[in-house]
Amino acid sequence: MDFSLTSILNNHSQSFMSDLWVCQPCRVVRVVSLETLTIDVQPLVNEKYSNGLFSEHDTVLNVPVVMLGSSTSMVSLPVNQHDTVLCVFSQRELTAFKSGTGTPANPNTFRLMDKTDAIAIPGLYTNRTSLNQPSKRTLAHDPLDVVVAHNIGTGAESEIRLKTNGTIQH
Repeated sequence: MDFSLTSILNNHSQSFMSDLWVCQPCRVVRVVSLETLTIDVQPLVNEKYSNGLFSEHDTVLNVPVVMLGSSTSMVSLPVNQHDTVLCVFSQRELTAFKSGTGTPANPNTFRLMDKTDAIAIPGLYTNRTSLNQPSKRTLAHDPLDVVVAHNIGTGAESEIRLKTNGTIQH
């Protein structure tokens, strides 16, 4: 057992960092409300222990979802169960913020970078599940175009497409 100052500091630092959450791909396990943009998520990268064992993380409840928007406009996406999202974890506790009005809010605890303070950003895909692959589309698809598409890969697929040559298709 190494009791040098370097070893002690390294062990402390590693232990401290293992409890901090920064970002993590997660799967939507439940859509709580699309009106309030709230979901429950399951982190997708398991915990790995020094003994070689792994464990899944618990579900994170009532996670707010980011949608591109302002105080007067918004791009709204239907978030579905089993979608993959990127969760970022707030530097400070979010309980008061989530129930507030968007003005500065005092945290209720000293919690830092905790998994319960997740914020979900939709649209994360694995290489195999990316919907930007032409083979995943019912309509002809060029990944270089700007496209707003709905019902991708179904008989009800629809889109508005801004082509690289400047034309608009819908």
